[in-house]
Amino acid sequence: MTSKLQPLDHDIIKWFKLEYRRCVLQLIIAGIDDRTNASEVATKITVAYAEEWSKSVWRGLDSGLVVKCFSSCGMTNSAIEKQMSLFNETKTVDEIV
Repeated sequence: MTSKLQPLDHDIIKWFKLEYRRCVLQLIIAGIDDRTNASEVATKITVAYAEEWSKSVWRGLDSGLVVKCFSSCGMTNSAIEKQMSLFNETKTVDEIV
């Protein structure tokens, strides 16, 4: 039921997880190129890496995906515009921090 009512449950979380995993795999592949074991590289992932990847992925989120997700929940255009302005404010705050 929540997937019908909560826009993030539609595609945004799925997209975020896929992009985050891409960042993790890029690090592991780069470590393997240095002849290091993949599991050894994975243990070197720090909170700083996770934070930077999360910020990067969030900044790369396409507003079209957000609009699509909110529309699929039955939100009106005015409600979507309000949510998009809040979304853009959040992205701006994250860039400052």
